[in-house]
Formats: sequence, C-alpha cells, structure tokens
Amino acid sequence: MLFLLENGILKKADSFPEKGKCVCLCRTGEAFPENLAPLKTAEMVLKNPSTRFESYENLDTVRLNLPDHRLKEGKSSGITIFVTGQGILIFCDTEHLMEMVQMELTAPRQNLTAEKILSGLFEGILSEDAAYLAQLEAGVEQLEDDVLLDKRQKDYTKKILRLRKRLMSLKRHYERVTDVFERLMLNENSLLSLRGIKSLQIPYGRAERLYQEVLHLLDYVTQVREAYQAEVDISLNQTMKLFTVLAAVFLPLTLIAGWYGMNFDMPEYRWAGGYPVIIAFSIGVVIICILYFKRKKWF
Repeated sequence: MLFLLENGILKKADSFPEKGKCVCLCRTGEAFPENLAPLKTAEMVLKNPSTRFESYENLDTVRLNLPDHRLKEGKSSGITIFVTGQGILIFCDTEHLMEMVQMELTAPRQNLTAEKILSGLFEGILSEDAAYLAQLEAGVEQLEDDVLLDKRQKDYTKKILRLRKRLMSLKRHYERVTDVFERLMLNENSLLSLRGIKSLQIPYGRAERLYQEVLHLLDYVTQVREAYQAEVDISLNQTMKLFTVLAAVFLPLTLIAGWYGMNFDMPEYRWAGGYPVIIAFSIGVVIICILYFKRKKWF
C-alpha cells in the first residue's frame, strides 16, 4: 500500500512519485520495493527481529516489537521502519498490526510530516501500555492487601515471582524502546528536520514514563515480597513461642515425673495423701507458670 505525502496531506498513490516523499506499507515477507532502500541492507535488517536502531548511509532503520500483552494469538509481532530521503517504508509482522498502522495512516489529518507520521505510529504502539501497567499495579495492591488481611494463598510466592518476571521483561522492553528513540532523534543522517524531531519527543517521553512506572512497580513488588516474608517470620515466631511456652510449662512436670519415677523406696509412697498432694502441686506449678508467662506477655 503506497501513500504520497504532498502539502502536508497523505494520499493513496498507485506508483512511486518522481518528486516528494512517500509512505509505503507492506506485510513482512512481501516483495521489497527497491525504490526506497537497498535490497541487501533491507533483507539483512528484516532477518533480525530484535528491538533496535541501525543507521546506514542515507538510511535509518527502526525495529519495535510489541510487548506480550499486545500480542494476538500468542504470536510475536513487531514493526520495522526504513527512513530514507525519499520517504518511509513500513513492514508489519501480523495482520492485526497492519490494520492498526493502516488506520493511523488513513486518518484524515493535515500539516503532516514524516516525523509526525513516525510519532503517530510510535504512539499507537505504546497506546495501551499505560492501562496494562495500571492493571499490574492493581494486582500488586491486591497482593499487598492479602498480606495485611492475612488472606495469603498457597501459591502466593509463585504469584509474586511471576509478576516480578513479567515486570523485568517489560523493563528490558522499554529500555530498548527508549534507546531506539534516542538514537533516532540524534538524526545522524540528517533525514529528519530539526523542527520535526520535536514531535518524536512525545512518544519518547511516553516510553520514558512507562519505563519509570515499571521501575516503580518493581520496587513495589519487592516491598510486598519483603512484607510477606516478614509476616511469615512473625507467624513462625508465634508458633515457636507457643511451643517454647508449652515446653517451659511441662518442664517442671517432667522433673516431678522423673523424680518419682526413680526406683527408690520414698517415704511418700507409704503416705496415703501423697498422690493427691503431688497432683495438686503439679496443677499449682502449671498455674504459676501460666500466670508468670502472661505477666511477661509471652503469649
């Protein structure tokens, strides 16, 4: 699909113009239009699916991948953009992404420039990420509430680890995206106008904010994990304190049982009230220990 950029308006065209800039939209794997970029360089760039920026002679290339939450049917997807002096060439990996880019290009707008077109495409790629991060933050808040209300589930630790792993993946993604925007705005080949580069600062700023939000969520998850571990330690300490109190209460009783369990001829054996006295003494020891431990607030 070919568009002609003329007088700030993008119009569909049937052939490459001799003058002026054009925008060409293709599906990855289609025949490469050599009018806009060298074939060998383009084939080499398209073989590498990682997010990156590359600069060649009179040619800048941008590769941006969609994060996992934006993928359809679990398939990897991304967009490869070639920026030349003659125009912009866009390759989309999937039909879904192709439709998104086509809607962006066919939207009725005026005073368009190559930089504004790039800015619109980048904003479209980043458009749903803020809402997704908000969902992740709500999930972290729910985990925190579960810790405070003691509603932790058996797979609580797994949930935290999965969430942290997801955020680490997003962190790497936005690091690469911001690096791409920074390299593109350096304008090493002077393919973009200095005034038009300002429009690219909008998606760059959004990517930077998303990156900072991910860092904030990573810190948040770490705090929740530490709070969970603290609650586990407190629960364990309470259990150990209970066992310690029980052991301390029964220790004198064990001593009494061991004392009178010795195979000696003790005078108490021949005393009729010896058995009730020992029972009463044992109960008294238990009561005294419990009162003492309560006074010390051990339980």
